[in-house]
Amino acid sequence: MFRKGLCIVICLTVIGTALAYLSERLLSVGYGVTVLWLGAAVVANGGIWFGAWGIAAGVMFPFLAGQLQELPIEDGLSAVLPNLIEGLMPALAFRWLAADPALSDQRSQAAYAVWAALLPSVTGGVLAAWFWVVLGKADPDTFRLLALDWSLSNTAVVLIFGFPAAYLLTPILRERGWLVQGWWR
Repeated sequence: MFRKGLCIVICLTVIGTALAYLSERLLSVGYGVTVLWLGAAVVANGGIWFGAWGIAAGVMFPFLAGQLQELPIEDGLSAVLPNLIEGLMPALAFRWLAADPALSDQRSQAAYAVWAALLPSVTGGVLAAWFWVVLGKADPDTFRLLALDWSLSNTAVVLIFGFPAAYLLTPILRERGWLVQGWWR
């Protein structure tokens, strides 16, 4: 399982880095925040599909994308905990609620909307904005704007791109034996 997990981390890291880099390059607001950060869908679905392997990739690739953009290292590090939460929350919720990652029923769809899109995005946005204020990267007056932008952007991306990806790709991943039911296998 270690080889399979390593393959998952590498693949998600490459896909996520490419999406995050494009978002940061084309749609940047500042501080590593974008109008629409496409990596959010990879963070949410990665945790749901691949457990700890997906969560690990969801923490690594945003940092790597920031470094490719030559962002200060503290900007990348300040996003580690928010991205960890945004991958962990959906993974925990889907496992505890026994929700279907293919979103085949209304209960699983509602769980996705709340536990993969809305709550993790708001929590991550508030936490990231707080870190930037504490680090002196942003002033307290911009806290609400940064938190709101992160939250709305990630919520929108996870619903618009992550939801169809979960619906369409989960059956393929399940059929090929790539879904991780627990945390590591």
